[in-house]
Amino acid sequence: MDHTEAARVIDLKLKACARNDKFKLKNEQKQLERKAKREQKALQRRKLHEQQLALLAGPDSLTSSNADDDSLVIRKKIKPSPAP
Repeated sequence: MDHTEAARVIDLKLKACARNDKFKLKNEQKQLERKAKREQKALQRRKLHEQQLALLAGPDSLTSSNADDDSLVIRKKIKPSPAP
């Protein structure tokens, strides 16, 4: 193998490596974007959950037997304890 052929083979290998690095960077960027979207959705779900808990714990969500209005009654389901 002469020097020009060896140089051409090395050049092709370098170009292939550069292309792979370019694709890796794009893939990493896409992964970071997906991760950011997942974290944003998780944050939205947490906020919604906290709002729902606040509604459950708030004084307006609990109604007593003396209440005259037809407000929404939220009750927690109680599971029976397992037998020992």
